Amino acid sequence: MSVKRGILVIFALAVGVAAVYAQPVKAGTYTGYAWRGENKGILFKDATGYIVCKLTLDENGIIKAARYNVLTMHGDRWVERSNPASMVTIDYSVDPTPAMVGAKKADGSSMFKILTTDKMGFYAAGISESGVGALTIVDAVLRYQFEFKFPAGFDYSKEFGTLTIGGMAVPTTATEDGLVVVSDWSKFGGKTLLSVHRDNHVIKDFGVFKGLSDKSSVREYLERIGVKFDFLGKPLPVAPLWGFHSNGGWYGNYVAIAKSLIGTDATKKKSLVDWSVPRWGKGINAKNFFGVDTVTGATKTVQDSVDTISGATVRMSRESEAYQRALVDAGLLADKDVIIGRY
Repeated sequence: MSVKRGILVIFALAVGVAAVYAQPVKAGTYTGYAWRGENKGILFKDATGYIVCKLTLDENGIIKAARYNVLTMHGDRWVERSNPASMVTIDYSVDPTPAMVGAKKADGSSMFKILTTDKMGFYAAGISESGVGALTIVDAVLRYQFEFKFPAGFDYSKEFGTLTIGGMAVPTTATEDGLVVVSDWSKFGGKTLLSVHRDNHVIKDFGVFKGLSDKSSVREYLERIGVKFDFLGKPLPVAPLWGFHSNGGWYGNYVAIAKSLIGTDATKKKSLVDWSVPRWGKGINAKNFFGVDTVTGATKTVQDSVDTISGATVRMSRESEAYQRALVDAGLLADKDVIIGRY
């Protein structure tokens, strides 16, 4: 074989190999899912909760649009947990009382009636015509609805850190199971909303309350929400104001993930999670399920509330699975390579 012919043969083989391993992309929108109970053998059609990821790719595999959503079954209907639409009313005649914890759990008395699909990161405030103030903030760790009632004439220049559990910070309602189980409120006596757990730093590190602390005044917190004060420092009457703190609840976190993906090359980005991080990668078992088995040096949660993962502060193994399944739908990943998140 001549040198020239040999070069041509090698070139032809190289082209053939490249063709085999290339990942042709057909422009379009692709969908992936992660669902509750998958690690227990529950099929998607029988799931009572799921996360969906939609990716729109161009012909080069660049993500042009992305959308996340999380839905859960309530009774006989699906509810979009990431829908931020809400309604709030306040009964200023109610004095908030703490929820019962321990063996007999029960909600306490609340000033707030809140209609929303999910209370993660929720806050609300209002001022009555007679000058009574009301504030509620759902914390990120205990996941209780903390309420603060301010009588007419209250000094709003007081530090937020003076509002403590056992005093003016009243945990009235459990919104869902917390990362820390509360068995006795006295164990948290004297602590503030921000100091009940270190992970509540997200309340002051992101979103509407960013930069505030226990040293900030109560007025500063209310002003961030939208309450206005007169020249004497008295709050002006206002109908309920509400929103989602930190990264913005489910909606805000999912918008953040979507924004982080825009412009990304999906042929190269195979996961939202960097599984080479030992404490995460070690949690993947032989069946590609994450967080099922207890492994020394591994966690059962993929989360980074300081630096974020793909823009989000929430747990991310499930969201990464949905992303990978969208890549499977696009023909960019084999289903056997999908890491099944803990759901």
